[in-house]
Amino acid sequence: MGIVIKQSLISSTIAYAGVILGAVNTLFILPAYLSFEQIGLYRAIIAISTISFPFALVGLSSITLKYIPRYKENEELKHRFFQFLLFLLVPAFLIFLVLFKVAREPLFGFMAKESPEVARYDFLIIVLVFINASTTLFDSFTRIHLNIVVVNIAREVVIKLMTGILVLLYAVDLLTFDQLLNSLILNYSAALILLALYSVNKGHYKPSLKPFLIPVDFWKSIMPFGLISMLGSFSALIVSNVDILMVSAMLGLDKNGIYSTVMYMAIVIEIPRRILTQIASPLVSHAFEKNDLKEVNNIYKKTSLNLLIGGALFYLGIILNLDGILRLLPSGESLSAGKYVVILLGLGKLIDMGAGVNGEIVVLSKYYKFNLVSIAVLAACTIGFNLLFIPVFDMNGAAIATLVSLFLFNLSKFTFLFVKFKMQPFNLNTLKVIFITLAVYFIGSWLPVIEIAILDIILKSLFVLLIFGILIYWSKASEDVNQVIEKGLLKLKSYF
Repeated sequence: MGIVIKQSLISSTIAYAGVILGAVNTLFILPAYLSFEQIGLYRAIIAISTISFPFALVGLSSITLKYIPRYKENEELKHRFFQFLLFLLVPAFLIFLVLFKVAREPLFGFMAKESPEVARYDFLIIVLVFINASTTLFDSFTRIHLNIVVVNIAREVVIKLMTGILVLLYAVDLLTFDQLLNSLILNYSAALILLALYSVNKGHYKPSLKPFLIPVDFWKSIMPFGLISMLGSFSALIVSNVDILMVSAMLGLDKNGIYSTVMYMAIVIEIPRRILTQIASPLVSHAFEKNDLKEVNNIYKKTSLNLLIGGALFYLGIILNLDGILRLLPSGESLSAGKYVVILLGLGKLIDMGAGVNGEIVVLSKYYKFNLVSIAVLAACTIGFNLLFIPVFDMNGAAIATLVSLFLFNLSKFTFLFVKFKMQPFNLNTLKVIFITLAVYFIGSWLPVIEIAILDIILKSLFVLLIFGILIYWSKASEDVNQVIEKGLLKLKSYF
């Protein structure tokens, strides 16, 4: 687990830079220069391409994570195997085009009443699907080598930096809105090029003219796994993006603009999860290769606890500062309609983080087929709950649907891992973190409101950071977190 913490800390600066860029883009730049209807269209295009790209990837990224560790002792075979996976992208994308043509009318027909504009950008969606599929494959290959810094640069910094720049170009009339939308190709291509060049430059991937000949038995093994992973990824992306599409289809692009803007504050809560799982996934894969279930269980427990702590810190910071943040934003009055969206989605993200890397363990185990069943059920529940709750609770209904779905999904994975492996991640330290989180929230909710919004945010953030940090350290809830705090204090002491 030490390597998880070390790599996480190395990449955290980059990840948080991406958070800042994303916050500036989502909460300040986009609402300042785009209407909420334009923002809703922008987000809907990204959501459709994100949901669709697993069908062009056919599980190749999961195959990379699961099977490439077998070739760690033979670099040439590793390069040729990865190159073979790259070649498979072409026929996979052609199959996707056929599927997209079949699904086009039902999809855009569903959105036609409230959001007919989305259908005009079907070609853009297709191009983004191919780029996202290719980027995800290189992303997985880079993570296998335990190098997540460049992944975070590509995913968290490059795309977001370019987004902000291009919107500003639109603001000064150097781009039309159509050109701004089509510039998404440029954004995502930059991330792909960076990861590909990095892999080649570091020698992780060396193009070869020699073919990779797959034994029939191996082929029979990887293809079912890839297809099941594809359906699992699709279902997972349905869960995380379908609310955007359904708000667009049922309430209109303007309300989706508000919803997709405020939901960013909830998404920020899961930043620690993105960092930890990028390293934990290959470690789980290596542990399963050695049949070291004790190490898998250790990773499960520690990621659950540390992610709960990180998520709780972010959740408290956002919820206690929510009114101040809305006062600070240029369109805060309009965005205040999504206040409870942040609270509900944030709670769902916190539950998901507290469950640790349960999904990664299931996917990388011999019971990976269960992930398809559970996540397909989750996707169906999410769609059903959205259809049920959105007409009753408006935007808040989409957030309620996501919260309920995430709880049920994690409950199913928790139960499955406990039954099959006798693993469960919770202990007394989990209860300590929950109690400390509730205590800090109730105390923080009584703090007076300062009229100057930025000062109010700074003081409440310092309160959360100090009180929560002191209580977590004093309670000795996490050995890993205490080590990080102690190292930080020693480094701070060396400056005085």
